[in-house]
Amino acid sequence: MSIIHEAEETILNQKLLLESLIESVLDGILIVSPTGEMLHHNQRFLDIWNFPAAVIESRSDKAALAWAAKQTTDPEAFLARVSDIYGHPDVQFREEMSMNNGKVYERFGASVQQGDTRLGWVWTFRDITERKHMEEALERHGEELEATVRLRTRELRETNKGLKSENQKRRRLEAERLKLLAVITTVQEDERRRMARDLHDHFGQQLTALRFRIEILGMRGYADDEFEELIAETQTLVQQIDQDVDSLSWDLRPPSLDDIGLAASLADYISEWSRRFEIPVRFRSSRFGKKRLLPESETHLYRVTQEILTNICKHAKATSVDISLEKSQGSAILTVVDDGVGFLPKKYKPAGGSGMGLIGMRERAAIMGGILTVESEPGKGTIIIVNVPEQGAQNKK
Repeated sequence: MSIIHEAEETILNQKLLLESLIESVLDGILIVSPTGEMLHHNQRFLDIWNFPAAVIESRSDKAALAWAAKQTTDPEAFLARVSDIYGHPDVQFREEMSMNNGKVYERFGASVQQGDTRLGWVWTFRDITERKHMEEALERHGEELEATVRLRTRELRETNKGLKSENQKRRRLEAERLKLLAVITTVQEDERRRMARDLHDHFGQQLTALRFRIEILGMRGYADDEFEELIAETQTLVQQIDQDVDSLSWDLRPPSLDDIGLAASLADYISEWSRRFEIPVRFRSSRFGKKRLLPESETHLYRVTQEILTNICKHAKATSVDISLEKSQGSAILTVVDDGVGFLPKKYKPAGGSGMGLIGMRERAAIMGGILTVESEPGKGTIIIVNVPEQGAQNKK
């Protein structure tokens, strides 16, 4: 019995360690069982939603959702979205929520699976209010710029004087806007890089240590079948959390992008994307060469590729994708072709969500001094081509 007691105490200590790791995260975290019971949450989650004591004591996900919906600006849409998410356990969801107190949070939801068995759901909530304010400020700046341009254009039509100087001013303002956008995206990528590194180094090492200790505990061969089953379930949960940490770290900033360059990083990402969503992808980069682009250009092209594949997964209903990355006549060219449902680019309207969309991808191309073109028709798939200058490329070491 002393051995079993020691083992139970070890399990408890490991559980406390895992809970302390979750508690140290700046995001709000909630873990829900398949039956709708709130298994665990951190203090940040409680701070975000300010649940009454009765809701917390009930441990009911249904009761928590009813309360949480009232804190959002659109309760019906909030509950409908949750129902939709629970109805698609094989898909990860990420979206934005606006709160009555003016805050904006990014919500991420994913199911935890062991084979065909669903172990539960993991929800995270990140405060992105400051980032949204920056985006709104950028949008206001763009609106002010457009208003100035319209006013100047009317004056120029009436007077037909000063056209050259006014065009120069417009180009300067546009350059300043793109420069501001470039600064914002650079700051975002730096923050992604830092967060990915911290997530991988801090949690990755501790989860690895935790997994090893549980494996050692499991190898002692206790006679209690129930206890051995508990050890196996704990190992599975820790392994899933470890994989989720790696996945989140990769999504934030793949380390290979800095180390081995754009072509190799895209090959890894595309292979994983194809495996995850079961859509065949052919990727060719033999004509890209070994001469690397500037880090900023590689980052922008990588993010644009991510967004294109995300849109294919969400909207295109494609059965195959063809991607090429090449260099030609001083330009780096990314081409993505899918056989999906297609659409009319001229009638395209940005949809809600956290993705950058066509507008955001065109902005990234413009920052690099390039262009993004879209060729598509309903029922005939889509071709997206990003053409950016190769100038300033660096030799691969």
